[in-house]
Amino acid sequence: MILGGDWDLEVEPILSGKWGGYAGFQTMYELFVDYKPIEETRQYQNMEKELFTRHETVEHRFRTVEEIVQYLEGFRNIFNEIKENGYKSQHELEKPYSLNEIWVNIGRAGEVIWAGNGSHRLAIAIILGIESVPVRVQVVHRLWAERCFNGGKCGVLEEINRGLGDIGSPLR
Repeated sequence: MILGGDWDLEVEPILSGKWGGYAGFQTMYELFVDYKPIEETRQYQNMEKELFTRHETVEHRFRTVEEIVQYLEGFRNIFNEIKENGYKSQHELEKPYSLNEIWVNIGRAGEVIWAGNGSHRLAIAIILGIESVPVRVQVVHRLWAERCFNGGKCGVLEEINRGLGDIGSPLR
């Protein structure tokens, strides 16, 4: 989708490093950089609090501590799989669709902005120093799309794809 407006001015691009406050990013850093036990991560503590006050977690609707631990423990398997075999797209993992890819938006200056999906996997890729990963682009700012289109002789989608290739790795 191509969208104008100021939506890209109120969020931090991935390159800024300021997006790390999101739970998924923070959890991966706590587990794989700070080597905290699962029970000491902020995400676990928040989910446990939700469980005891609401009788289930808001996200994922877990109803037991064991489900929370199992969910967070699963990221160890994902981390080790990516570390040993590299990052694979959902298609390469034989998933039927790309809803579980990392989602990004492209701002007016071509900055890559995390769009709310795949935070755990994106954090793992960054921690492991992986320079590029497949992503699903949701929104492209109208100004950036116009610059791409005005610079070429192809259709809008072809020019946007070429422009995305010119951005380079969002993880560098």
